[in-house]
Formats: sequence, C-alpha cells, structure tokens
Amino acid sequence: MNGFSYPHGRFNDESVSLVRDSGFTYACAVQPDQGRDAATSPGPYLLPPVMVENWDGDTFERMLTHGFEG
Repeated sequence: MNGFSYPHGRFNDESVSLVRDSGFTYACAVQPDQGRDAATSPGPYLLPPVMVENWDGDTFERMLTHGFEG
C-alpha cells in the first residue's frame, strides 16, 4: 500500500506522523484548503482533493505534469 485516506477526513499532527512513519508515501485530506500552506504542510501527507474533468489525454497529461492549480 502506498496511499492513505484519513477516516472522515479527520487528522492531527500525531495522525499525520503515524501515517508517515507507517510507510505510506502519501495521504489524502478531504477539504480543498487542507495542506496547501507550504510553510506548515507535511508534503504529500495532506494532499487536497482535485477536480478531474472530462479532459482529453493531452490536457490530462499537462495537468498531471504541471499541477492542477494556476
């Protein structure tokens, strides 16, 4: 297993540390604004949800390569 999703989207500093220390490579948060502050974000352990639309392959690849923001 590589990924983890916090039950009911609830987490705290301790649960983020436990997920990281358990060997997961990433974890998903529920709220779009969770984990976006680079100063406090624990990297891939509070990934926000993203909206994936009905894109063609080139657009989807560009979004994966360059990010969903901006």
